[in-house]
Amino acid sequence: MGLNYSLCAIFAREDASEIFKHLSKHLHNEDQSRMKNVVWSPRTESLRSTLIGTIETDARDIAGLIMGQYEQDNHYCLNLLIKLESEMKAHLGENQSTYIDQPEGFGCMWTSICAGKKYVLLEMTAATSRMSRILEGSTAIHRLWHEFANQSDAILAYLDKEGEYAIQLYPEITDDFFLPDYDTLSFTDFNGFSVDLFAKCILNANEI
Repeated sequence: MGLNYSLCAIFAREDASEIFKHLSKHLHNEDQSRMKNVVWSPRTESLRSTLIGTIETDARDIAGLIMGQYEQDNHYCLNLLIKLESEMKAHLGENQSTYIDQPEGFGCMWTSICAGKKYVLLEMTAATSRMSRILEGSTAIHRLWHEFANQSDAILAYLDKEGEYAIQLYPEITDDFFLPDYDTLSFTDFNGFSVDLFAKCILNANEI
């Protein structure tokens, strides 16, 4: 099974309308033009029951954004603009010369956005295991995500490594911190989980 590491950021929903304006500064070419004028609001929003018996807001996707080839609802292929470190070269395989000497498009990061009543969760997931390894090891990418989080007034930004722990990238770049179990926060009748409960668990457990 391949790796699916994700760059993630949590925002207060009341401050989230310009997320993509700030993200666009860190995107490559067409994706920058595509996203720079997007004012975020959800395409769908409803109330759902969770496995722990609460009723939570489930808002998701990007209202008005037209899907490109191979994209699906709330599953957009965006390319980060990044100049990688030379030590990341070993992870690039056949494209070893790419990204090293100048900023280039990193490759498809499958991007989604979901929200509750209070919080918003943005995720950019690497399309390949090789890209996931670079997300884990690249200081340049960690700094890019830190900068984006700072510009966009994120509460927290991190790298999700598909486990119990993640790498915190904002407010500070630090060692692993705790992630809650998604399954306990899942909706009973729909794919997904409560972003509000998820964010509260993270912020409380890590005293953020």
